[in-house]
Amino acid sequence: MTHQSIFNHPKDYLLQAFKQHDVVLLAEDHAVKTHLDFVKDVIPDLHAAGVYYLAMEFGASEDQDTLNQLLTGKTFDRNLARALMFHYNVRWAYKEYLDLYEAVWRLNQIRPKNTAPFLLINMSYIFDWSDYNGVRTKENLQRVFHKGPIDEYRAKIIMDIKQADEKILILTGTVHALKHPLIQSQSISENDLSKTKWLGEHLYEAYGDRVTNLLFHQPLEPLMRMVTQKQTTPSPTAFVEQH
Repeated sequence: MTHQSIFNHPKDYLLQAFKQHDVVLLAEDHAVKTHLDFVKDVIPDLHAAGVYYLAMEFGASEDQDTLNQLLTGKTFDRNLARALMFHYNVRWAYKEYLDLYEAVWRLNQIRPKNTAPFLLINMSYIFDWSDYNGVRTKENLQRVFHKGPIDEYRAKIIMDIKQADEKILILTGTVHALKHPLIQSQSISENDLSKTKWLGEHLYEAYGDRVTNLLFHQPLEPLMRMVTQKQTTPSPTAFVEQH
């Protein structure tokens, strides 16, 4: 039997999700060009649908004011965009993520004057590796992740935006987008398992069915290995950033 989709394009599925939900977690496998091109191309449609925020895993909240100025300014400074991306984490400064910056800037140049600007939201913070000696102990990694568990931090940023009753698309790694505690390997010991949550869990607890998640097409075997094989890691935040 052939299944007939009611959606003509993947963007229609994404936009439909915002008719029933305020927060949509879009789960990516990181740095996949076709996925990031899709996000880039759907930005005008999101704005037209009243979704004015795209929250990204790769970006430092410390740079948010500078990013806002870049995205709403009269000219696009690609060197500044690169600097912001590298300031957070050189590992994830792929061209396709930088292209999202420019796509947002271009939209803001032509958006109707009576509408809000579209903004990218940096959900992460700058880790402090200055005293890290390469030994992955709880104490050492707490100094690196000095603002606390990264997904808890990210959830607070999203909650601040939600206070204004805004809709948000969140582009994040697949494991962070989980709404339920399928993975139990984030924590230091069995006794601490209940203390660490993914971003999706934090948001689902706060907003219930106002939150949903969508997955880009991707191999699920690596994810399922993490689900079925408990691993002990020195720090919940360390595991989150190593997936």
